[in-house]
Amino acid sequence: MQLLNGSGLPTRGYRFERTTETALSAMAQSLRARHGAQSSDAQSVTLIEVDAEDTAYLVTRPGHFAHPSILRRRLLADARTRCIDVDGHTAASDAIMQKWMAQFMEQDAQLQRALRPAQTDRDRPQ
Repeated sequence: MQLLNGSGLPTRGYRFERTTETALSAMAQSLRARHGAQSSDAQSVTLIEVDAEDTAYLVTRPGHFAHPSILRRRLLADARTRCIDVDGHTAASDAIMQKWMAQFMEQDAQLQRALRPAQTDRDRPQ
């Protein structure tokens, strides 16, 4: 699922909805139970990848500053374009979730800049 986290594809969305901690817990359980879902734990998040849906979910655990929240990154494609759509659900404050989303926006922007072909002097507009 590296395609969703390190591809440099254009991203969009970065939106989220408020929900309850109970609803987030139920969502996380449902994600883990999906056919083909693969789960792995990092420091303060659980990554759940669903290859059949071209989607990766980050589920915060206690100790993560945005806990409780779930962030979804999914590949959207049509005949001519592909992009990563980012959205989420949170029971944390709007300011906290906006901060977490901003971190992903910056990370995605840095990756896109790093993967852009270097402009040579010949390519630069005069």
